[in-house]
Amino acid sequence: AFGVHGEIEEGAVIIDKATGKSRGYGFITYRDMESAQRALREPSKLID
Repeated sequence: AFGVHGEIEEGAVIIDKATGKSRGYGFITYRDMESAQRALREPSKLID
């Protein structure tokens, strides 16, 4: 879902410390600014 915009340098899913489950969001770092800008022009991504 995110790699179509460009090369991903790093990604992180935020975990609840008490339950060990995902808190429902994360962060993606793209290798270059153009890729990040392409991703921002697209609607929000939802991953099941």
